[in-house]
Amino acid sequence: MFENGHIYYFPFAMKMLIALLVLALPWERWFSFLPTFIKNGLVSYRQFLAPVAQDEAHKWYFFLTRLTLSLIIFLLPIAYDFYVPEVAGDLRWYMMHSGGLALCVLFFIYQIERHKTHQNSQLSIKLPFTSWMVLITVFFGILTLFWGASLPNNWWFLKHLMGYALIFAFALQARHIQWYNNMFWLLALSVSFNAVLGIMQFFALTDADILNAFPFMQSLAETFPSLQSWRILGFFQQSAPPAGAFANKNLAASFMVMTIPLMAYLMLNSKNNLKLVLSTTALTLACVFLLYTRSRGSWVSACAALAFAAIWLCLHKPLRSALIEKVTLKKGVAFLISIAILLWSASFQSGFAKKGQQFHSMSTTVTEQFSSIKDIEKGELATRIAYNINGVDILKDHPFGIGLGSFHTIYPAYFKSSMVTPKPGYNLQARPRRMHNDMFQMFIELGVIGGLAHLLIFLSPIFMAWRIQKNEAAPNNAKMLSFFALVGIGGMCVNSLGDFPLQMPTAPGVLWLLVGVVTGLYLQYANKPKVYGFNLKAKLNPQILFGTLMALSAILLTFISYDNYQRREGTLYLKPALGMTRASQHSDMSVYFINRSMEEYPLNPRAREIWGVVYMSYKNGISGKRYNITSEDIEHKLLEAIRFDPYAQNNLVNLAMTHIRKTQKFMQEKNMTKANQHIQQAIMFAERAAKVSYYAPNAPTVYGLALLYVGENQEAYNQFKEALKRNPDYVVAKEYIQKLQPLIQAGKVKP
Repeated sequence: MFENGHIYYFPFAMKMLIALLVLALPWERWFSFLPTFIKNGLVSYRQFLAPVAQDEAHKWYFFLTRLTLSLIIFLLPIAYDFYVPEVAGDLRWYMMHSGGLALCVLFFIYQIERHKTHQNSQLSIKLPFTSWMVLITVFFGILTLFWGASLPNNWWFLKHLMGYALIFAFALQARHIQWYNNMFWLLALSVSFNAVLGIMQFFALTDADILNAFPFMQSLAETFPSLQSWRILGFFQQSAPPAGAFANKNLAASFMVMTIPLMAYLMLNSKNNLKLVLSTTALTLACVFLLYTRSRGSWVSACAALAFAAIWLCLHKPLRSALIEKVTLKKGVAFLISIAILLWSASFQSGFAKKGQQFHSMSTTVTEQFSSIKDIEKGELATRIAYNINGVDILKDHPFGIGLGSFHTIYPAYFKSSMVTPKPGYNLQARPRRMHNDMFQMFIELGVIGGLAHLLIFLSPIFMAWRIQKNEAAPNNAKMLSFFALVGIGGMCVNSLGDFPLQMPTAPGVLWLLVGVVTGLYLQYANKPKVYGFNLKAKLNPQILFGTLMALSAILLTFISYDNYQRREGTLYLKPALGMTRASQHSDMSVYFINRSMEEYPLNPRAREIWGVVYMSYKNGISGKRYNITSEDIEHKLLEAIRFDPYAQNNLVNLAMTHIRKTQKFMQEKNMTKANQHIQQAIMFAERAAKVSYYAPNAPTVYGLALLYVGENQEAYNQFKEALKRNPDYVVAKEYIQKLQPLIQAGKVKP
């Protein structure tokens, strides 16, 4: 809501989180007069979200830890913030940042209580291999802050890595097999919501269509007028539907690939008819939605996950036996019904074409899309190949990494180092933010050691799952759970080799959770699980040590929560500023919005990128405009923009043009000293822009113009020719070549 120059909006997902937390309070104790069935329902709700074993000490800690993680995992796939650019991103990250740090505070309070009765100054620090790899990954993420290519990106993505690591750590530390089962059920609810939403999007349904289909809803809206403004399908809007509550269909599809094995586990492990119906429904909806996304990369990764599962089962007789024991006639019938529905649903076409809407791959049938896998567009495949080949060059030059989130910053310097990146993957309007190979991108950003540690986090579950399933004493439930979690991990990791699901919050949040689940089961059910570490004799009293760590965690929680709050306030103004910039609406409102965004949070990389562009494009002297923007203002904003983004082609071109205009101004004033200073600056920035430019004519044209002022006519002509080579109809370059015709005729410039 925009009022008096301020934007106010409290996300619906946060209202849900508050409501779910309030519902978990012990109301049955405070209101003893409540009916028995309500009391029992409240108790069951809490026990479902956070089961606690009878023999667990400090039950309060395990209850709060499991409750917090359960709610985060439930809301992660559905939290949506319509009023910020990353609608399905920022809010989900915030939950993991603050939720994980809140659990850190609880953990150290728990440790203080433990050491009240155990006055032992010797601390045992022994962790499984995966935990050490997580610590090494986070350590290198912190280290790269000191030499990273872009501090705003480094800080933003370091917070994400910390959030994922904390999700892993507390899923492992609070291990409880019934809790793991219950979290999978919570995921089934979230997945089903996304699937239903995505299926309706596939058929291009709108809120009006639903209202017309169910007359009673119209009557309800007339009775309660406030309901008429409610939006459901209209609220979740994506750049590439159908995507459910995700940003685009590929991200939604990759999430389905990871969670479908979990739905299959719930189905096989169902102990009554109700659970069988619910799990089969969730599995069917997820499979249909995956089919409707028309995401070839996710289909390939799903096939890879199936092949991996088949090979694993062939090699592992104890697991096969455990699965066979769970198969019943009812489950077999339910599975066949699910397959039949999936095949039937494949016959439908998307409704977008009927409504005149064109979205990528939505006009194809399932068969056509499957057959097109072998004929992936050359530009699309070549772009990914270029990212990877040139990425090797980045890694060679930066073996200790370029900093988290810095691929976007550094890639322009390497876009043609070994292979020229095709135009769809690199141009003035489209600089790659992600590498479309998440595993390799972590090598580039964290360096060889950090990238290897990150990779081993997701390879180590293979060893742990094998050890769990080889232990005859382990319950079948644990063997099955570790297997299906491993298949989900594998499917997501394969998908991440050709896309960027791990650059967004939902997939990595659940992926790291699954690794934590497998690691927790390994410590609980493997025969003699291997842990590595040492005993440390603490010089401080353990209570003082953990009290200090608790205070530090509380300070970090407060700081990061406030940092995230400021960032979100800034993104509320950034979204309209981005929209106006893309639509070339350079008005006083666009300047107001970008200024407010930068005032609220100056470290947002996307705001910094367009700050100078908005100022450069703003025209003074037009009626209704109230900002008197000087060339000094523009230069300051552009210099600040390239401070952490030195290869930003657009900003470099604009900086060169700013100095050319100043050169013209001082030449008119006969101040040649100042004019010479500014033209040298213009040449420097234009040359930098030309080095990272390949397809757009802007950079060589500006470079050529700057060279004319210092008498470099031949090189200026060459730059104008290069501009016309890129765009034969580029008017500015044509005009300057025409002006050089007398010099060409005189033989002073060679054509």
